[in-house]
Amino acid sequence: MRSFLESVLEDFPGWRTHPEDCVFVLPSKRAGYFLKNLMATRAGQTLLSPRILSIEPFVEQIAGLRYASPVQLLFSLYEAFLEQEGVEQESFFEFSKWGQMLLQDFNEIDRYLIDTEAFFDYLGSIQEIRHWTLDGSSTPMIDRRVRFWKSLKPIYHRLRERLASDGLGYQGQVYRKAVDTLPHYLEQHTGITHVFMGFSALNRAEETIIQQILESGNHHIYWDADPYYLDNPQHDAGLFIRNHLRSWSSFKDSEPRGLSHHFGEPKRISNTGLPRAVSQAKFCGQLLEEIQQEAGESLTKTALILGEESLLNPVLHSLPASLQGVNITMGYPLKDTPLAHLFEVLFELLLRRTPRGVPVKEFLRALSHPFLQGWFQKAGTDPAQIRGKLIRENTFYLRWETVDQMPFPPQWKQLFPRESNPSPLDVIQGFIALIQALKPAYAQEKNGLSLEYLHHFHLLFNQLDELCRQYPFVGDVKALRMLYEQLLQEGRVDFQGEPLQGLQIMGMLESRNLDFETVII
Repeated sequence: MRSFLESVLEDFPGWRTHPEDCVFVLPSKRAGYFLKNLMATRAGQTLLSPRILSIEPFVEQIAGLRYASPVQLLFSLYEAFLEQEGVEQESFFEFSKWGQMLLQDFNEIDRYLIDTEAFFDYLGSIQEIRHWTLDGSSTPMIDRRVRFWKSLKPIYHRLRERLASDGLGYQGQVYRKAVDTLPHYLEQHTGITHVFMGFSALNRAEETIIQQILESGNHHIYWDADPYYLDNPQHDAGLFIRNHLRSWSSFKDSEPRGLSHHFGEPKRISNTGLPRAVSQAKFCGQLLEEIQQEAGESLTKTALILGEESLLNPVLHSLPASLQGVNITMGYPLKDTPLAHLFEVLFELLLRRTPRGVPVKEFLRALSHPFLQGWFQKAGTDPAQIRGKLIRENTFYLRWETVDQMPFPPQWKQLFPRESNPSPLDVIQGFIALIQALKPAYAQEKNGLSLEYLHHFHLLFNQLDELCRQYPFVGDVKALRMLYEQLLQEGRVDFQGEPLQGLQIMGMLESRNLDFETVII
């Protein structure tokens, strides 16, 4: 079977004859590794690789703006909000509850190139109409609500100006800027041939960029699609591509390129019903062992596709020991690590603290966490004995003086400051001290995975420390926890390995443009 990437290279020989004048744009980075490897095996001689980009870095290059991190965006939006006159001021913690949603709305407005002046004016007028009364009466709450909706337009413009002054932007802002600067980009790259590969669902900005590039000269687009569903107007799989082929002017006198006819070929498909995620992972391990025994070689042409990131951990523990070579393209989420659970318990302990002390129930949860047991033992602390003593005493709250008298390591006691409302910086320093104390214990055990977790959380809390010093409005533990959870969502533990050898484990979106002989979903 000829793969989609192979068909593109055969149809477009320019990558070999003039590689310096070619730019390949794909939906994801993963397909770029396979494309470059195919070029290397087919070149027959030494040559410089054409530029291969995924769509987001390509748009970033056109716009001349860099993508801001979600945390940077939230801080910048809050500063823009504070500068707005006439709206009720809120703490950073309260603002963060709806600030993320507002950022998503701004992002969609720009990605789909909405006329912002008309949109925000219409939005403000809608609110006035909704609260209109016959006698013209109003209440302070209604007035505040209407003022808020009318303030969104200046907040939107102020946010964009603040980010652009630093050479940054959120995704929609970068996309809109790329549409505006595209004519200038094309003037500077007149001799470059752009090749777009494997796209399907596009937002309005992406559509505009690709269409204008295709119409400007000798550029190409290849669709990873099959006439089996593309020619069927009732088939949802071809909906977006059918719309593109029907509405784009560049296809009025030309046929779509890159189409294959694999759906009609014979296949062996089996469905297995399993009740839970762990049983799915265990079954995949057995299945891979069977496939390897049948093939008698490495599973380079086999892909394991995960619909959910949380399945990665049980899958890794279920892989057969005889498996040679595994490439994991998706990083392991920090939020799913055991250390993330420990800090979740510690944050809960700090937030539930009262002038009477910390709740014994929450304290016992932290004390019995598996990640701490080896460290406690090496420090001469017996958690089971302390746990039994607290249960016998049957008290609801534990005062700091009581914790200070217990045989705990100093880094553990540092987690319980005397103040009832400790500053975020004190909390962060306590967490960093705990991480530094845990490292030697796991280094002695030569537990590389746990050390990797500790390293990533050390970096995370150092980043939190810098942010809290730079933005003093993160004033309490609640706001700190919200910020921590935001950074935690972005965190990944990256796996190292040979990207093109062995079994390929990846997420659903990473599988775009790639073809395998055996696919397990």
